[in-house]
Amino acid sequence: MFKFASKFAYQNRRRQKKVNFRRVEEISTNVISLSFESLEDRAFDTDQHIPYECKCGACLNSFSILEPKEEKSEKQVWVCEFCGERNELIENEKIKAEKPQVDYLIAISDKEENQEDEIVIFCVDTSGSMCTTYEIQGTKEDFQKIKKTQKQNIPNFADDSFQQIQRLPQNQMYISRLDCLKIAIQSQIESFYRDSPNKRVGLVSFSNIVKIHEDTRNPTKTLEKDTLLNIEEIKNSVSKRNIPAIKETKRLLQSNLQNLEDNGQTALGPALVVSAELAGKKEGSRVILCTDGKSNIGIGNVDDDDELNKRDDAKENMESFYTQLALECKNKGIMISVMTFDDTDCNLEQISKVVQETEGDMDIVKPTQIQDTFKEFLSAKIVATQVRIKIIIHKNMFIYDSAENQNAKKMDENDERVSSHYEERGNVSNDESITFNYDFRDDSPETQKVFVQFQIEYKLLDGTIRKRILTQALDVTENEDKAQEDIDLDIINANVTERSSEAALHNDHQRALDLTKQGQALGQNAFRFVRNEEQRNRYHTSNMAYLPVQNMMMDQLNEDIQEMQDLSSGRRSKTKSKDKSVNAYFNAKKFSKHEKKRK
Repeated sequence: MFKFASKFAYQNRRRQKKVNFRRVEEISTNVISLSFESLEDRAFDTDQHIPYECKCGACLNSFSILEPKEEKSEKQVWVCEFCGERNELIENEKIKAEKPQVDYLIAISDKEENQEDEIVIFCVDTSGSMCTTYEIQGTKEDFQKIKKTQKQNIPNFADDSFQQIQRLPQNQMYISRLDCLKIAIQSQIESFYRDSPNKRVGLVSFSNIVKIHEDTRNPTKTLEKDTLLNIEEIKNSVSKRNIPAIKETKRLLQSNLQNLEDNGQTALGPALVVSAELAGKKEGSRVILCTDGKSNIGIGNVDDDDELNKRDDAKENMESFYTQLALECKNKGIMISVMTFDDTDCNLEQISKVVQETEGDMDIVKPTQIQDTFKEFLSAKIVATQVRIKIIIHKNMFIYDSAENQNAKKMDENDERVSSHYEERGNVSNDESITFNYDFRDDSPETQKVFVQFQIEYKLLDGTIRKRILTQALDVTENEDKAQEDIDLDIINANVTERSSEAALHNDHQRALDLTKQGQALGQNAFRFVRNEEQRNRYHTSNMAYLPVQNMMMDQLNEDIQEMQDLSSGRRSKTKSKDKSVNAYFNAKKFSKHEKKRK
């Protein structure tokens, strides 16, 4: 379930490399990749006895050696292979794992897992700008095909919504953003009805007001005016509302969707709260937010032109709102994904906080891409929620993550660097993997072998809580060439892309650019050690998979760096929309975590 990028831990005496007279961290092969694809696999042996834990956090494992404390003594001593602590164990503490990977049951649920009844909320922007039209070119036959699809997917679409579509000569047609969404959502409703009739699908729309649309059990509810500023009132408005299965609500959903009209402002923040509350009634559920503009009314207002938002406290409250909402959604075990259109400004910088925390997706699309985007958003299978990851490594080493390294901190030898790392994740999907970097302390003695242990506590969708403990040993070398022999280039490329995109999302563009260039250099350098054609093909395939993403990132980084230089020199007075940048970096990071699905 976790793999090393190299067969050896590289004990490097240098940790920084000079690039254009700057000092940055050096890309190395000291990377670990953790995959979540087998979390839901119940074939692994399970035990209800959690092993003894050393004060450093490491658990007794299959590599541990137990020795008698003294002759004729019932006590045994475990010298921790991570920190060297002597642990005296009595009889019931001496049980150790027989295998490197063991699952432990923390809590058993009698609830049957049924992912088919998950909730999907379509949160749709119906503000005035959604009437903006796009030109679609094609033949007469193409337009007849579109019209036929519209008739099949949306009752009376050709009669009503086609008023929004302007037919022009020379095989041109214009269609509005809202009608694009209607067609794509209707197609998805048909797919749910056919393949997952027990899935529960809800519709929330927003403009000056937020409307929770009726279904077979609940009437339409409208939120407006002062209610849009009160988060507790917004939550209470849907606290008792339960969404029925699509097999009951299909026709009503289609009718409600067809009747959506564009008008007014963009109450995105309140609508997202409502949608999250509805989806939060079932762990593993999703919200798909479709918008073309900034939230400019109600809580979460991010409009820079609003005089109230120019106050420092207003900006802090706005940022706090999205940060808090992200944590709440993560704790509910739901996934938030955001789709918007080309040539719009939605302040994705704030919304992306919610998307990242919940492991959702984000994309800027053309009208013809919406259906494919929905399929991509809904394709990942959530296997666990409330995932807590703890890593323990040898005391002569330290773990560092991308957030700690954003400003090249922790590089000073006087900084405290711990031999453990802990993080919480809202959801994980079966095609997801993440990477971690480790290194040796500057003053660490020569070491022959080190150990790494992952402790992963997670909740399955049926409510069962498990803890998986995995331990592996790794030989150490100070020879860089040896460390780079037969490396897993997929892990290196994923790690470089993940770290550089994370740095870019934190506006550290120069560091992100340096990391990407170094990563590509390491990828090319790996060919020095190729021993056979199979290995050469493997390296080539990995580089070709990541090269377009990394080149795209470098182009965007150079553009953003130039913009910052223009701003500082006075050649530009106002920052342009960051949506394109945020989307590019976010999707590069997402690509690195899900690349194996694409192979």
